[in-house]
Amino acid sequence: MKIARDEWYIKAYIRKAPVVKFAPQRELRSCVDQHSTDARKGGESERRVFLIAAWPESRLYTDTERAALALAEAMTRLPEVRDVPDDVYQQATGAFTEEQFAVLAWAITAINAWNRLGVLGHMELPADPE
Repeated sequence: MKIARDEWYIKAYIRKAPVVKFAPQRELRSCVDQHSTDARKGGESERRVFLIAAWPESRLYTDTERAALALAEAMTRLPEVRDVPDDVYQQATGAFTEEQFAVLAWAITAINAWNRLGVLGHMELPADPE
């Protein structure tokens, strides 16, 4: 069960794409650097990594990936908007099983917590590897 969940997580969550997309909103250059590098090493195309910032307008992402990204965006903006829109919630719960939705929601929550801790700790961009 864990292997299937991990495989789903990697594919549906676009190999850390929400971190790449939403970390800049919290000024976490180090997270963008780390996770975009990890995504490329994990086999994600450079084009998809670059275009994550424009995911709503891009045709590069599946409906399932788009549901995950919409939920990540809505949950990341909760302090500003105070709600996940009904259509985003319905899209996500329609795209994922109950267990997958729970894993995704917790992953988004964890990433947002790490982002906030990174802001608090003034995380710096690591030096370029030689």
